[in-house]
Amino acid sequence: MRFPSYTLYVTVVIVVLAAAAGIFALSIPGGMTGTGGVASNTAEEASASSPEPTAIEEQAETQENTPVQETETPEEESQMDSLFVPVSDQPDLAVLSIEYKPQLPKTTEQVTFTALIQNIGGKAAQVRRYKLLPLVETASEISSATVGKDILQPGETTEIKSIWDIDVTGIITVVASIDVFDEVAEFDETNNELRIKFRMQPANGFVGCSSLKTNVCDSVLEVEPAYFENNPQCAQITCDNGPTVMCDSACPHPRE
Repeated sequence: MRFPSYTLYVTVVIVVLAAAAGIFALSIPGGMTGTGGVASNTAEEASASSPEPTAIEEQAETQENTPVQETETPEEESQMDSLFVPVSDQPDLAVLSIEYKPQLPKTTEQVTFTALIQNIGGKAAQVRRYKLLPLVETASEISSATVGKDILQPGETTEIKSIWDIDVTGIITVVASIDVFDEVAEFDETNNELRIKFRMQPANGFVGCSSLKTNVCDSVLEVEPAYFENNPQCAQITCDNGPTVMCDSACPHPRE
C-alpha cells in the first residue's frame, strides 16, 4: 500500500501553501494594497519630515518678495519745492516789491528806494527802460535809478536802486516800473509796475495830530490800516489838509 507516500505529499503541499500565504500577508500591511500603499506612506513620511513654515518665516518671505518703494527725504522735498517753475515759455519781468530806508524818513534825510525785479517767464529778458521815483514835485534825485543786471535768465532776480531828497511831509507814493514802453514781448504786461505809499516825517518828529495831540489824522490809515485798532488811545479825525502838529508820546509813529 502506498498511502503513506500520498499522505506525505499532501502534507508537504499544504505546508508550502501555508508558508506562501504567510509571506504574502507579511509583505502587504493591513488596509493597503499594491504600490498605492507605498506611495501613500512615502507622502505621509515626507509631510512629517517637512514642517510648515512659521509666521516669522512667512513674514520674512513676504518682505523679501515685496518691491521696495523709494521715498523722498524732507530735504529732497524742500529742494523740489524751491525749483523755479516759469509761468510760460515767454519772458516775463515782474516788479515784486519796493523797500525804502530809513523806515521813518524825515525831510532832513535822504531816502533810498530798492525795487526787486524777477523774470518769472521761461526765456531770458533784457531789463531796460526802468524807473524808480517818488511821485511828488518837491523831490530831488540824488542818485538816478540803476539796475544790478541788464539781462535776467528765467527765475533770476535783480534790484533797481535810487536815492532821493524829499522835502515835503505827509503821504508819498513811490513807483517802480520796468519795460516802460513795452519793448519786451512778455507773457504778462500788467506786472511791470508797482506802487506803494509811505509817510515822510518833519525834521522834528511825526506830523499828523491836531489840537490835543492825541487827535490823529485819518490819513495815517493809508500807510498803517490798523493804526487806530492798535492804538485805541488815539482819536481819529479828518484833518482836511489843514494845519497839523506833532503827536505826543501817547500816539506812536506809524509802523513803529
